[in-house]
Amino acid sequence: MQIGITGTGEKSIKTLLAEKGVSLYAPCAGRGTCGQCVVIVKSGECPPSEADNERFTGKELEQGFRLACRAFPKGDICIEVPEQENPVICTEYSDENTRMPGSVSSTTDESAAGLRVGIDLGTTTIVLTTLGSDGTPGETRAFLNPLSAYGADVVSRLEAAAGGHLLEMKVLLRNTIEKELKSLASSLTGDSVSLRISTIALAGNTVMTHILMGWDVSGLGKYPFKPYSLDTAQTELLGIPVTVFPGISAFVGGDIVAGIYGLDLMNGSVGDMLMDLGTNGEMVLVTEKGMIASSASAGPALEGAHISCGTGCVEGAVTGITLENLRPVLNVAGSKTHVGKGLAGACGSAILELVDELLRTGILKPDGSFIKSYVDEGFAFGTDRNGRVLALTQADVRELQLAKGAVSTAALMLCEKGNVEPDKLRISLAGGMGSGLRPERIRRTGLIPVGSQVRAVGNSVLCGLMRFLRESDDPSANAASVQALSDIAGSVTVYDLALDEGFQERFLDSLNFSS
Repeated sequence: MQIGITGTGEKSIKTLLAEKGVSLYAPCAGRGTCGQCVVIVKSGECPPSEADNERFTGKELEQGFRLACRAFPKGDICIEVPEQENPVICTEYSDENTRMPGSVSSTTDESAAGLRVGIDLGTTTIVLTTLGSDGTPGETRAFLNPLSAYGADVVSRLEAAAGGHLLEMKVLLRNTIEKELKSLASSLTGDSVSLRISTIALAGNTVMTHILMGWDVSGLGKYPFKPYSLDTAQTELLGIPVTVFPGISAFVGGDIVAGIYGLDLMNGSVGDMLMDLGTNGEMVLVTEKGMIASSASAGPALEGAHISCGTGCVEGAVTGITLENLRPVLNVAGSKTHVGKGLAGACGSAILELVDELLRTGILKPDGSFIKSYVDEGFAFGTDRNGRVLALTQADVRELQLAKGAVSTAALMLCEKGNVEPDKLRISLAGGMGSGLRPERIRRTGLIPVGSQVRAVGNSVLCGLMRFLRESDDPSANAASVQALSDIAGSVTVYDLALDEGFQERFLDSLNFSS
């Protein structure tokens, strides 16, 4: 779409668009490093910035390509804003025999009764799902979190919220969710949304929950990282009651409570682990003394952010990569064919698989460095919609090593805290790393502890939301379900492994990939 804006040279195109209600995906929080907020200046004066000169070719600059966060126009200009694709979400379990705890058979028709909706408030992606007539997820709608305009990671968003933007962030988030709720209800019932949605359950990490509720975030951004509240909360969206899942700590939130509840981990066996790898990396381990948890400061690399060729799992994103005689064979979201042109980029699952393949073929060394012939330009696997080459670069690999090192170190140290041998782990791998994650294809990366059993379980947050909605049909049942969530949140012991004296040394030792 084309939009006219007027600048004075003091505000960026990104800021001017935000004032018009247009939110651009900007994982780097407007620092000009991610290259995601691309616009095209169709008319008017807007000289290229230093970041533009580094990002675009001479021809692209002549065509008006600019990074919206680094472009400060003076006067009237007309820009073209690329349409954002909707995320492609996989909510299915890889194990067809897995049955979600508490699932029941139901003959309820979605269009005839009040809709029950679960909301997974992810840092990168928000997912709305109705409770299906068979007790499993029904209609699903996914969209990018509009707060990406304030950065891809929770730290950037905390800084923005604490810096005076909390109210506008809250309003933007709620308005976006309400708009999608109206659209979802209308498409299913063709009737008034206020009459057709009866109840909503929502779970998100602690930071996203605080912003949604408009709670003071000042305690979350500094030690000892004290939340305003971790209790189960009640709010409204479109006048509809919303139950907001309780959190466990500042960086282990209600989304993990939902995962525990959905996978019935509170009744699991010693060695069962939930590993949720999205924009943040959280893990929960069942031990002889109960559940223990930790959060790995992995950053957003595992969801494709801060990676030059990365993207969320949107239409046209590569979700998996294998090499056949060094020729990339791609799995592409929303496509039945494996194409290498017109791609949106690569999501976290594909980037991990590509690294695994490059290690297998010797193009990448265990220390993460490319062999000589690939050092300068990296390994190309396709082109994007503007014809630019998509390649995994040396800088991308280093970014991924930091994320991988944080996750693997946290998992091993959590095993030590719980007195569980890593090769005895049974890991349920969840999160927003893409719809096509294949655990057996990422072993060489070292992300998963050697010898552990792994299954990809899809969106564990939705699993918990659906269970809650199924088991809280009447007021008494609802009270019991709410209490069950509170019991889970209160029973998990959280370790801040980053404060452990041995963490930094072990983290540095873990940066290399497996051979």
